[in-house]
Amino acid sequence: MASESKPIVRSKGLLTRQRGFVVGLLVSVSLLFIEAVSIKPWPIFEDASAYYAMAKDPFVFMGVQGNPFAYRILTPWLVHVLPLATDGGFRLVTTTSILLTALTLYVFLTGPLGFSPRMGILGQVLLITDICVAYNIANYRLVDPLAYFLLILGLQFAWTQENVLFAGSMALGVLNHEMQFILTPVYYFINKSKGLDLKCLMKTTLLTCPALVCFLLLHFLISGRIEEPSLNPAGVVSSYVLASWMTNPVRSIGLFIFSWSFLWATAILGYLRCYNCAKVKGLVSLVPLALLLAIPFDTSRMLAYAFPPIIAYSLYTLSSWSVSRRGLVALMLVVALQVLLQVALIVFVLPR
Repeated sequence: MASESKPIVRSKGLLTRQRGFVVGLLVSVSLLFIEAVSIKPWPIFEDASAYYAMAKDPFVFMGVQGNPFAYRILTPWLVHVLPLATDGGFRLVTTTSILLTALTLYVFLTGPLGFSPRMGILGQVLLITDICVAYNIANYRLVDPLAYFLLILGLQFAWTQENVLFAGSMALGVLNHEMQFILTPVYYFINKSKGLDLKCLMKTTLLTCPALVCFLLLHFLISGRIEEPSLNPAGVVSSYVLASWMTNPVRSIGLFIFSWSFLWATAILGYLRCYNCAKVKGLVSLVPLALLLAIPFDTSRMLAYAFPPIIAYSLYTLSSWSVSRRGLVALMLVVALQVLLQVALIVFVLPR
């Protein structure tokens, strides 16, 4: 990488990107259709039960204190207003959100990061076929798919410093899931110009204020007071998952590793290639934030929030391989093994 202004891979022009966008749309729709008809839907359980109840009655948790699900209103309320049955509404919001996530990822990869349209489409394939994301097709009554879309949308605005749109997407995102706040440190790390950039830190804080105000007002309107959600439900989940890690560590570590499988290795190699590009390296801040939530709570679902850096860094590796014949063979082999492994995990791990 020559400099921050010259990414490793450059797109071939706006027209090529637009054609690639259309191809990526068709590929993404095809993959989502295959997954939707082939993955067995799960019954309602755990937090999906709360979101299902909210979609039936948006005010079911009004006045309730200490329930973290009660404040994630955007997805259930969207389902509520759709002229569809509740399950049909959840399916529509889930698949549409994943599709929009893939399309926005393409724009992010081929725009700010400068990847070719082919690499952008490959990024979409790696995203949609990963078990972290396919999980949401099976357990489709969740708020995470819309959260993925708002996350990559906010990241796009953070990178291009479209600050009004970034602040607005953050405020909208926290109405769906408080995970949107992980973009706050990411904004700082990808835009700071020196070791401790107080000006960028102040700017980041100000841009986060609208989201914080929405978050606090949401708590006040639902529970009658401004409060932090009780950690008791999360503590129950954490204890359950910890017990699982202790009693069957091989299985737990396996699920953790297989969540991104070969992309863990390609992402690490890609990150090392970005040694002189501080802005690209700043993306890595998303990974530890996802990891902090992955182990004590829900491994695959939380790790899915790390998809922007995992896929971007992997593409830096794969695109560098593509310049030679041997590298191209290695690229095709790794991608084929990654997709086949994820398909195997979807077939044998997801069914309940």
